[in-house]
Amino acid sequence: MPIHNWGKTSHSHFHSFLHHGWAWQIMKYLNKSALPTGYLAVAEKNVDPYIADVVTTQEDNVENYDSFPSLTPTLVVSAPTFTTVSKCISIYDREKSKIVAVIEIVSPENKNAKEKVDTFVEKSVNYLALAIHYLIIDVLPATRLIDNFVNKILVQIDGGEIHQTKELYAASFQCLNPKLQLYVEEFNVGDILPKVPIFLQKEYVMVDLETTYLATLEDLPDSVIPDG
Repeated sequence: MPIHNWGKTSHSHFHSFLHHGWAWQIMKYLNKSALPTGYLAVAEKNVDPYIADVVTTQEDNVENYDSFPSLTPTLVVSAPTFTTVSKCISIYDREKSKIVAVIEIVSPENKNAKEKVDTFVEKSVNYLALAIHYLIIDVLPATRLIDNFVNKILVQIDGGEIHQTKELYAASFQCLNPKLQLYVEEFNVGDILPKVPIFLQKEYVMVDLETTYLATLEDLPDSVIPDG
């Protein structure tokens, strides 16, 4: 099923139906089909970015990991330094009781005001500063405030930029302290969604965006699915 034009739907419909529904399906897919033993994906609400327990738990557990020869990164940059953090769809290492990766689906609210754009970018940079691997899924068109979040994040860490050729994207950051590797898959409205990597610690799994998107649509009322 080609990706629909979710820029045509209302903010409330996107958030209530696609954002929550897709997050749930990705979580279920990871836990049932993709994650190795010892990991758990949890769909969590965004929380205040100044959370001390997340900071102290994660900051003391930054490790060095290797890149994967089977994957070719779009970009390699230096990792940022930590300031604050928040969380969304989290993948936990259950033995170490820590977050190792986060998956974020961009919502209209992230793009509709400068302060919200800045908050999203700050949150993203802080994940990376704590060596939390990070996957952004953006199926919304550019706005006057933001074309893509990847370049905004890269500006904050002096990491150059990507040259986006399609309107929508999924971008996966692998933390290789003190470096980051970035893997980007681009697509347009009407395209079949790709599989994208999410990195754990010494391994990675592929997230099947198409399968999880189709599962999400099955649970949605036809009236909230946009044409085209």
